[in-house]
Amino acid sequence: MKKDKKLLIALIIAVVIIIVGIFVYKGVNKARLDNFYNDLKMLGEKVSYYYDEYGGIPVKEEYVGSENFKVQKNEKDSDTYYIIDINSLEDLNLKKEVTGEAEDVYIINDISHTIYYAKGISIEGKIYYTLPR
Repeated sequence: MKKDKKLLIALIIAVVIIIVGIFVYKGVNKARLDNFYNDLKMLGEKVSYYYDEYGGIPVKEEYVGSENFKVQKNEKDSDTYYIIDINSLEDLNLKKEVTGEAEDVYIINDISHTIYYAKGISIEGKIYYTLPR
């Protein structure tokens, strides 16, 4: 009887740990996605301010890398994208999705001014590149 009781307690503890783990995992993913969206919003505000101030978008060079982000493409996008020169934007404090492999690259469409994170972030099997429409 004591052995059955101990086994039942161990099983209950295991189930509780699994449930807590799922909630923590989902919370971490939600925080990552929230940080990503906040970064894109802040970047959009800074780019808009820069555009109003200087009459153009702050770019380094034309983007010719992977076009995976186009799965979430804005229908108003042209075919030309540029790497945003984030160093030219004042008071920009991004949380970033740094992977340690390379610098984060944010790109912008020359017509719609939609901003994309070129690598995207993967959460629960879905990759996010830009703000939802």
